[in-house]
Amino acid sequence: MCESNYFTVEDLIKSHTARLRQIDNQPNAEIRKELEMTVCKLNVIGLYAQMRGANIKVTSGYRCEELNKIVGGVKTSLHMQGRAVDFVVSDDKIKHELYELLTQEEHRERLRICELIEYKTFMHVGFKKS
Repeated sequence: MCESNYFTVEDLIKSHTARLRQIDNQPNAEIRKELEMTVCKLNVIGLYAQMRGANIKVTSGYRCEELNKIVGGVKTSLHMQGRAVDFVVSDDKIKHELYELLTQEEHRERLRICELIEYKTFMHVGFKKS
């Protein structure tokens, strides 16, 4: 049986780098609403991975401006708006299958995906404004 892929808004806010650097990475109310939508979409993606036999682990969610600068994020990063998430998939084959699924227009529209990048070790997904 697979571990649960259920994520919360807090999972997208917590940051090892922010904690080490003592950066307040708490979003305002508007960004928190975006994070609530992002976490719902992430849970749909996680469910697909789980059904295929893999798990996902968030490596980067929300980033305040200061944290985004420190990690080398672009100035227009959707992470700062609570609308992007980076994650690793426990199985490379399933990661690629997940990428292929999310490139399909039907899924892009339903999840409101505007950014989708499959890197060698992780995936980045960005969403349109709610």
